Amino acid sequence: MIFNQLDILSENEIERILDTSYRILEEVGLRFEWEPALDTLEARGCMVDRQAMLVRMPRKLVEEAVAGMTPLARPQDYPKIFWAPWIGMNLIEFETKTRRPGRLDDCRNIVNLVNNLENISVSSTGVVPQDVPIEIADVFMAELLFKYSEKIFTTWTYTIETGRDLVEMALAVTGGEEEFRNSKVLNYLAEPVTPLKMPRHMLEIMTLYAQYDQPINMGSMVQVGTTGPATLAGSVALQMAENMAGLAYLYCLGSKSPVALGGPMQTSDMRTGRCLYAAPELSLIHLALVACAHHLGYMSGCTSGLCDANTMDFQCGWERGLSGVLLWAAGSESIGMRGEIGGGEGLGR
Repeated sequence: MIFNQLDILSENEIERILDTSYRILEEVGLRFEWEPALDTLEARGCMVDRQAMLVRMPRKLVEEAVAGMTPLARPQDYPKIFWAPWIGMNLIEFETKTRRPGRLDDCRNIVNLVNNLENISVSSTGVVPQDVPIEIADVFMAELLFKYSEKIFTTWTYTIETGRDLVEMALAVTGGEEEFRNSKVLNYLAEPVTPLKMPRHMLEIMTLYAQYDQPINMGSMVQVGTTGPATLAGSVALQMAENMAGLAYLYCLGSKSPVALGGPMQTSDMRTGRCLYAAPELSLIHLALVACAHHLGYMSGCTSGLCDANTMDFQCGWERGLSGVLLWAAGSESIGMRGEIGGGEGLGR
């Protein structure tokens, strides 16, 4: 180890959080809003209430899934950060301090920019283009990345229909099914709807990508105090339960998809209900999530290093820098996403 890694939880505290996650899965359960998913899970011994679409997962099955699935990367004893640009709806102009919707030409410019940024190892289009039909904007984004990105990339997949389009594009680019399967060129950020709901579109896309062994990053967005418990430990337990539910579903499918247990958690302004991107509590819950994921043997990526500042000023730099360096010191494999500004309002330019 090249430095003393930052740990805020003891092994006992980590195990208590994860024990709560296992109990949530086994005793409370989650809604799986797709009949084929219910069939798959019931066949593997889960208790399924068809009318409520509620699934309770035996702890033994979830533990088998944790041990049996392939991590996207193994936790290391030194920091290795994979940065990726933000993918938002708007572009924030630095000089004029104005906001406008993202365009297709912005996407191409950002891809070309990232090609030349040595410290950014994962590319994206930065914004969602809104000068194309929004229902298939993800197809336009993927086309640009396939054509112009010199790096691995991440992008959104909105629906099962566009997911099939992206798979067809990937098959053409890689040269065939076996080449596509081995390339791991696509990936999917699977985001359960907190609390405890696995929506149909997410399950369909997960199943499609799992058929081709493409990477899956489980990462619901529990919001402390609104969609999650008011206690930090309680919300972390909920986040890990939802992450492990997705992991167990992939295991039941028999997929060889490599998996990451992400942590795009946020906190709430309790006076307004607003989602905060740079509150002090965020660093604590993200550090806890990294510790829990590493304890299970999986990599984790968190949304620290972001800001609530509306312009690129001292507040912006302080919020990004402090929260980002704490995650770096904890050995987080991924901190994202770069360029976000204004509490998720857009990408700064």
